[in-house]
Amino acid sequence: MKKGILGMLIFILCSNCLSAQLADASTTNGLTVNVKIVDIYSETGRANIQLVDEKNKSVSYKAYKINPGGEVNASFTGLQPGRYAVRFFHDENENNKLDRNEMNFPTEGYGFSNNVGAYGPPKFEELLFNVKENTTIKITAIYQF
Repeated sequence: MKKGILGMLIFILCSNCLSAQLADASTTNGLTVNVKIVDIYSETGRANIQLVDEKNKSVSYKAYKINPGGEVNASFTGLQPGRYAVRFFHDENENNKLDRNEMNFPTEGYGFSNNVGAYGPPKFEELLFNVKENTTIKITAIYQF
């Protein structure tokens, strides 16, 4: 009888420990920010996407193939809770820079988190969004021409 009670007690304690570990897994493994970019007008080139933290320090920078229909889906994993910003540009000629015309207007598509920047360069603070849990954001590509 004592062995049965002891075994049950050990089982209950181990179950509670496992439950706590599973519940805390998202914090241990970090959070994920999924980014969906839409309205990219062609599949030519790449979408260069950068995730930065609230101090404007680069967390990740990647180039993605553009899917049919002008969309890109990106995931940034292993993040800590905090404030982040995303910026991207459609690098049509794959020269790894946002090309501009003689008046310094972008000649390639671009975009920012919170969909700011259509009428001029946004302030960095406008780009920031909170990440407290796994988060998905949508950015609409902007073209100036």
